[in-house]
Amino acid sequence: MGGRRPKPAALRLLQGNPSRRKVGPEVTAPAELPVAPDYVTGRALAEWEDLGSKLLANGLMTALDTNGLGCLCVAIAALKDAQDAIALTGATYVTSTGFVRPSPHTGMRDRAIKLVAQLSNEFGLTPAARTKVHHEQQPIDDAFERYLKRGPN
Repeated sequence: MGGRRPKPAALRLLQGNPSRRKVGPEVTAPAELPVAPDYVTGRALAEWEDLGSKLLANGLMTALDTNGLGCLCVAIAALKDAQDAIALTGATYVTSTGFVRPSPHTGMRDRAIKLVAQLSNEFGLTPAARTKVHHEQQPIDDAFERYLKRGPN
């Protein structure tokens, strides 16, 4: 199927809806951060708690996003692990025949960087994605809410 992928409803509401098209079903954010998937451990779990709480506070995290956020957290942890290994062993090594080769950790780091960038964009965490997010207070359009604001008269 061609064309652009649809944006999540929460992201469309934050960015505004200039086309006035139907936004789609509203997915409510959970009251607290969902439990991390079982593959999110160690460094990735620390990222889960940090990023998840920030996304939840901005209304961009739902229970449906657990696997996507889990993958992002694992990719960030892999990036940090690869960078630590490069800092410890160096970016290159010398083979038994005397050739200088790049460390396998540099390839792991580079793949992790690409994955983190791609997944960060999905959650609106890159600078370009953030420029499109505008958090505006929606006007109250509920008759009961108007009654509460104005009173019985």
